[in-house]
Amino acid sequence: MAQIALKPSLLGVGSFALLSRLAHAQSTAELAKQALNPVAAMHRLPVQYNWDQKIGPTGDGMRSVSNIQPVLPFELDEDWNLVSRTILPVIDQRSLMPNDQANKSGGGDLTQSVLFSPKAETHSGWIWGLGRYFSCQQAAMIF
Repeated sequence: MAQIALKPSLLGVGSFALLSRLAHAQSTAELAKQALNPVAAMHRLPVQYNWDQKIGPTGDGMRSVSNIQPVLPFELDEDWNLVSRTILPVIDQRSLMPNDQANKSGGGDLTQSVLFSPKAETHSGWIWGLGRYFSCQQAAMIF
Protein backbone atom coordinates (compact mmCIF):
# COMPACT_ATOMS: atom_id res chain seq x y z
CA MET A 1 0.00 0.00 0.00
CA ALA A 2 1.48 3.35 -1.06
CA GLN A 3 1.52 6.25 1.36
CA ILE A 4 1.02 9.78 0.20
CA ALA A 5 2.85 12.50 2.11
CA LEU A 6 1.51 16.01 1.83
CA LYS A 7 4.03 18.79 2.24
CA PRO A 8 2.75 22.31 2.82
CA SER A 9 4.21 24.79 0.42
CA LEU A 10 4.59 28.52 0.82
CA LEU A 11 2.66 29.03 -2.41
CA GLY A 12 -0.20 26.86 -1.15
CA VAL A 13 -0.36 28.66 2.21
CA GLY A 14 -0.19 32.06 0.48
CA SER A 15 -2.90 31.07 -1.99
CA PHE A 16 -5.15 29.86 0.83
CA ALA A 17 -4.63 33.13 2.74
CA LEU A 18 -5.43 35.17 -0.37
CA LEU A 19 -8.54 33.14 -1.19
CA SER A 20 -9.65 33.33 2.43
CA ARG A 21 -9.30 37.13 2.39
CA LEU A 22 -11.16 37.44 -0.91
CA ALA A 23 -13.94 35.21 0.37
CA HIS A 24 -14.57 37.70 3.18
CA ALA A 25 -14.99 40.57 0.72
CA GLN A 26 -18.15 40.43 -1.34
CA SER A 27 -16.35 41.44 -4.52
CA THR A 28 -13.31 43.18 -5.90
CA ALA A 29 -15.37 46.36 -6.11
CA GLU A 30 -16.18 46.06 -2.40
CA LEU A 31 -12.47 45.71 -1.60
CA ALA A 32 -11.68 48.80 -3.69
CA LYS A 33 -14.45 50.72 -1.93
CA GLN A 34 -13.06 49.77 1.49
CA ALA A 35 -9.52 50.71 0.45
CA LEU A 36 -10.67 54.27 -0.36
CA ASN A 37 -12.68 54.70 2.84
CA PRO A 38 -10.53 56.22 5.63
CA VAL A 39 -12.61 54.63 8.42
CA ALA A 40 -13.22 51.19 6.89
CA ALA A 41 -12.18 48.24 9.06
CA MET A 42 -9.19 47.38 6.89
CA HIS A 43 -5.49 47.54 7.79
CA ARG A 44 -3.61 49.72 5.29
CA LEU A 45 -0.17 51.28 4.91
CA PRO A 46 -0.44 53.95 2.20
CA VAL A 47 2.61 56.05 1.37
CA GLN A 48 2.08 59.36 -0.42
CA TYR A 49 5.04 60.89 -2.25
CA ASN A 50 5.17 64.58 -3.23
CA TRP A 51 7.94 66.19 -5.28
CA ASP A 52 8.35 69.96 -5.63
CA GLN A 53 11.01 71.53 -7.83
CA LYS A 54 12.02 74.99 -8.96
CA ILE A 55 11.04 76.47 -5.58
CA GLY A 56 12.64 79.02 -3.27
CA PRO A 57 13.91 82.51 -4.06
CA THR A 58 16.49 81.26 -6.57
CA GLY A 59 14.13 78.83 -8.30
CA ASP A 60 16.73 76.05 -7.97
CA GLY A 61 15.25 74.38 -4.90
CA MET A 62 13.63 70.99 -4.56
CA ARG A 63 11.67 69.28 -1.81
CA SER A 64 10.41 65.73 -1.53
CA VAL A 65 7.93 64.62 1.13
CA SER A 66 6.97 61.00 1.78
CA ASN A 67 3.88 60.75 4.01
CA ILE A 68 3.69 57.37 5.74
CA GLN A 69 0.02 56.89 6.68
CA PRO A 70 -0.82 53.63 8.50
CA VAL A 71 -4.50 52.95 9.22
CA LEU A 72 -5.20 50.45 12.01
CA PRO A 73 -8.78 49.52 12.92
CA PHE A 74 -9.53 47.88 16.28
CA GLU A 75 -12.79 46.09 17.00
CA LEU A 76 -14.42 47.47 20.16
CA ASP A 77 -17.58 45.34 20.11
CA GLU A 78 -20.02 43.90 17.60
CA ASP A 79 -21.20 47.36 16.49
CA TRP A 80 -18.18 49.72 16.78
CA ASN A 81 -14.58 50.09 15.61
CA LEU A 82 -11.80 52.36 16.81
CA VAL A 83 -9.71 53.50 13.84
CA SER A 84 -6.21 54.90 14.31
CA ARG A 85 -4.79 57.01 11.46
CA THR A 86 -1.25 58.41 11.57
CA ILE A 87 0.54 60.75 9.16
CA LEU A 88 4.34 60.80 9.48
CA PRO A 89 6.09 63.01 6.90
CA VAL A 90 9.70 62.31 5.91
CA ILE A 91 11.14 65.43 4.26
CA ASP A 92 14.22 66.14 2.14
CA GLN A 93 14.87 69.64 0.83
CA ARG A 94 17.81 71.02 -1.14
CA SER A 95 18.94 74.37 -2.60
CA LEU A 96 16.04 76.41 -1.22
CA MET A 97 18.37 79.23 -0.16
CA PRO A 98 21.67 80.46 -1.59
CA ASN A 99 24.82 78.69 -0.34
CA ASP A 100 22.78 75.61 0.65
CA GLN A 101 21.67 77.27 3.93
CA ALA A 102 18.33 75.41 3.98
CA ASN A 103 19.54 71.91 3.03
CA LYS A 104 17.76 69.67 5.53
CA SER A 105 16.13 66.28 5.79
CA GLY A 106 14.28 64.44 8.52
CA GLY A 107 10.82 63.94 9.99
CA GLY A 108 8.02 66.48 9.90
CA ASP A 109 5.11 67.10 12.26
CA LEU A 110 3.25 63.92 13.26
CA THR A 111 -0.56 63.92 13.01
CA GLN A 112 -2.58 61.25 14.84
CA SER A 113 -6.33 60.71 14.40
CA VAL A 114 -8.45 58.43 16.57
CA LEU A 115 -11.98 57.81 15.25
CA PHE A 116 -14.96 55.85 16.54
CA SER A 117 -16.86 54.35 13.64
CA PRO A 118 -19.93 52.09 13.43
CA LYS A 119 -19.40 48.84 11.55
CA ALA A 120 -22.68 49.12 9.65
CA GLU A 121 -23.16 51.54 6.78
CA THR A 122 -25.95 54.10 6.86
CA HIS A 123 -29.04 53.51 4.69
CA SER A 124 -27.43 55.58 1.92
CA GLY A 125 -24.16 53.57 2.04
CA TRP A 126 -21.99 55.93 4.11
CA ILE A 127 -19.52 54.85 6.76
CA TRP A 128 -18.72 57.69 9.13
CA GLY A 129 -16.30 58.28 11.97
CA LEU A 130 -16.18 60.71 14.87
CA GLY A 131 -13.06 61.53 16.82
CA ARG A 132 -10.11 63.78 17.49
CA TYR A 133 -6.81 64.46 15.88
CA PHE A 134 -3.58 65.42 17.60
CA SER A 135 -0.57 67.11 16.08
CA CYS A 136 2.89 66.64 17.55
CA GLN A 137 5.03 69.59 16.48
CA GLN A 138 8.27 67.66 16.23
CA ALA A 139 9.79 68.92 12.96
CA ALA A 140 12.99 67.01 13.74
CA MET A 141 15.02 68.24 10.81
CA ILE A 142 18.50 66.71 10.53
CA PHE A 143 21.19 68.59 8.64
